[in-house]
Amino acid sequence: MDNQKFAAKNYLNNYRTMISMAYVFAILGTILFSILIIPMCWMIPMTIRMKKKTYSTDITRCAGWGTCAFFFLSFPAAVCAWVAHTNFRRFNRALQA
Repeated sequence: MDNQKFAAKNYLNNYRTMISMAYVFAILGTILFSILIIPMCWMIPMTIRMKKKTYSTDITRCAGWGTCAFFFLSFPAAVCAWVAHTNFRRFNRALQA
């Protein structure tokens, strides 16, 4: 039982770390492409949403955000969001076991 709690805590820490890294890459992608006015219409709201997800106490799925980040923000932000989604799934499995 202690191993399951430890695993769940580990996955939760990994999730939060990956979400924070995705947020940093989202900021960098937004700054990098700030010369393009039209894409800023979706870059800024996506970055704000990631900030809310970073400081939120509950964990949520983020595969959809990762896909949107891949197309509209930056590739590293998308990869971090997809890895965070994997940790989210592992966290849920560790809690159910």
